[in-house]
Amino acid sequence: MLEDALGFLEKENIKIKKHIAFTTPLAQEKIRDAGYTYGDEEITFEFEVYQHEMDKVREALKKAIEANLRSYDIIIDLTPLTKLFTIAGLSLAKEYGLKAMYHAGKKLIWVLK
Repeated sequence: MLEDALGFLEKENIKIKKHIAFTTPLAQEKIRDAGYTYGDEEITFEFEVYQHEMDKVREALKKAIEANLRSYDIIIDLTPLTKLFTIAGLSLAKEYGLKAMYHAGKKLIWVLK
């Protein structure tokens, strides 16, 4: 999935300068066991948090956005994890006027530009 997202952005001539990944401990472990990392920063919650705790997920997303807003043009990838994560990301993208993307298979869908 990460490779798809980065590939789509590359085709749009968008260079990624910093990548913040929202993940779960299990996914983080599997990625590390395979010899990879998700990016420059990883924010980790148990999967159940992404399913049931909208306020916690939204607050973590908001903190990441605000910490990086002055230094980077932010694009939120709404594809991963859960519908709750996607809804939180989309609402913050609208609130901050940010670009957001969703990729389904080999198709990229820009939600905001």
